[in-house]
Amino acid sequence: MTQAHAKPNQAKNNKDSKFQPFEIVNKAEKKLLHIGLENIEKFLHPEKLNHLTTKYADICSGNINACLKSSNAAVHNLQKINNEILENGKNTFSDFTDLSLKAMSCRTFKDIFNLQQKAGENMVNKYLREANKMSALLFDSYNQYMKPLNECSTVKNIKTSKAAA
Repeated sequence: MTQAHAKPNQAKNNKDSKFQPFEIVNKAEKKLLHIGLENIEKFLHPEKLNHLTTKYADICSGNINACLKSSNAAVHNLQKINNEILENGKNTFSDFTDLSLKAMSCRTFKDIFNLQQKAGENMVNKYLREANKMSALLFDSYNQYMKPLNECSTVKNIKTSKAAA
């Protein structure tokens, strides 16, 4: 209903009762600020703040220790993997040298064919054995690397829950 069609009493009431959104927003803002300040004062109480700071420092030192343990495990396992690769290289070179000597002693095509068949079987078996060994080594390495981080994460979640309570 517009003011032109409104009854005279209604038009007069609309002019007297002004809608003031800024005052409402101002009051709400002041009330929220007051509530926020009360809660901050409770949270920042020196004893509570000291307790939280100590707990979170403890949690952070646990993270650092877990990272150190994890990196030590990674370095140790990378050394094992490196040693395994070097050992495999030495063995492969030795096998190649033996194969070359055997090839020189072949007298017939049948000897060459048998040597080639045996060498192929040995290479496939060796590859599968080494691939299985490396996979197991990498899997074990990953587990050792992640163990301290997973343990720390679990402990951190428990400590954080207790500290915030």
